[in-house]
This record gives sequence, C-alpha cells and structure tokens, in this order.
Amino acid sequence: MLQYFIKHRELRQVTYIFKQLNCLKERLLLNNFDDAFKEFESCQVAFNEIESFSKQNNDEQLANSNYVFKCYFMLFCHLMLYFNALKKKNYANSWVLLQDCIDDVRHIGRFAEERLEVTEILKLLLVYESLYPYTFFASPEIVIEKSKCSICGKSMQNLECDHIKGNLYWGKIARAHIEEIKTLSAISIVTHPENKRCVLEFIEESITEVEKFKKIDEFLKLGLPYFQMFKINPQYKYISKGCITKRNEKCPCGSGLKFKKCCGKEMFLKYINYIVKPEYKIRLHFFGV
Repeated sequence: MLQYFIKHRELRQVTYIFKQLNCLKERLLLNNFDDAFKEFESCQVAFNEIESFSKQNNDEQLANSNYVFKCYFMLFCHLMLYFNALKKKNYANSWVLLQDCIDDVRHIGRFAEERLEVTEILKLLLVYESLYPYTFFASPEIVIEKSKCSICGKSMQNLECDHIKGNLYWGKIARAHIEEIKTLSAISIVTHPENKRCVLEFIEESITEVEKFKKIDEFLKLGLPYFQMFKINPQYKYISKGCITKRNEKCPCGSGLKFKKCCGKEMFLKYINYIVKPEYKIRLHFFGV
C-alpha cells in the first residue's frame, strides 16, 4: 500500500507530505531530535484532504494506503523519540519507546508489500533490543465480558458485524474495543510475549541506571551512527586466580585429565566480553518531489 500512495504524487498533498518526511529523515541523520512530531503535525490537513479525496472518488485503496503511509511517517517520529532517549541516557524510558518503534514496523509490514527501508530498520531495532538487560515479562490472561467493533460499534462476535479484526476499511482499522473485563484469570511469566512493556526485574536500590544498562551504555560510547547496523559477538575469557599450569595442560596431580577438568576447575574465573562488529549503514528512502 505504500507504493499505491507514492503513485499519487500528482496530488499536491502527497508531494507536501513527501517534503516533510524527507525533512524529518534528514534531521534524524543529523541527530537533531528536537520536536519529533513537528513535520507530522504539519501534514495532518494534507492527510485529511487525501482521505476526503479518496471518498469522493470511491477509491478505498487510496484511503487505506493513506492510513498506512501515515503509520510509516509516524515510525520515524517514534525513532526520533527513541534515539533522543538514548542520547540523554534515559535508558528505562527508551525501552518503551523502542517497543513502540518495533510495533510500528510490524504493523506497517502487515499492509505494505514493498516496505522500502522498513525491513532493515526492524533488524536494527531487534539488535538494539538485545542490548537491554530484560529477560522476563508479565503477560496477563483476561476474560472479556463485552467488546465492540471500532467501526460499526457492534460486537465482533455478532453476525451483524461484518468487519474482520485487524483489517482496513476506508482508512480505518477494525479493532475490538474492550468495554468490560469479566476477570483477570492469571498473569504468566514469559520470555517472548507479543507485548514486552511489562518487565519483571529485581530491584537493587544501590545500582544506578547506567550500571543497570551497562551493555547499551558501553555500546553508545563507541559513537556509532544510530542507523549503523552492528552485531554483538560474545568473547569468552578466563582469568587465572594464581595458578601456574595452563588450562589445557595435564593436571600436575597425575590424574591424566586436563588441568581445567581436574584441580583447576576452581582456579579460573570465566567472564564474557562483548565485541561490537559494525556492519553496513541503513540507507533511508528519500522521495523525489
């Protein structure tokens, strides 16, 4: 649907949106993260006019592509918020902003066959995600008593509602709006939930935020561009605790085993050193106007 929107560059509203999005992307590359929604807000009238134009011309595909392009635009606004949080070392808040960006990418991917640079951005965000200390998350199990369709207002379990949850209808996405929850049946502790915003962690009052997020803090000190793809390779090392015999030599006790599997088991400390390997830079797509 992104391509269908792009094909309508003859509309002045579309070219205006292109100009504003190009400006936003340029600011991202220059690490100018102030006023993240400035360009997006200036395009609200243009988006609304395109929606009206699509209805006047009975073009539902244009209305739907207008919605998808708006989500695409919003992705870069959220990226600006995320990178700004990293820049200010506001790591706890940056986790939620990162999840917003990941959700944006996956939502766009549902509707866009040609995703421009979106696929590469998702790869980058998932690598950023690996730098955080979070492992376990809470996932609630709830029983819904009453909900209604966001488009027609009827229950989606009712045959009178012909909208499919998650589909687009004239630029509106069909959602089930929960009106009443019957009960909260359980809260599960999981490692890979769809929503990773509810984090479970041990609270240590003595640890600072920078110490808690040491991995991402050390990465940012490298000064790589935010759109630089990278890999994190673990390197395992051993520190001797004062022994003379090397780990792979035969143990001096005469057992015939290697020292590391015999008397030397407790004489070496193992630690992991993470090596950052920079790769290619993600090229943002700029629109000709």
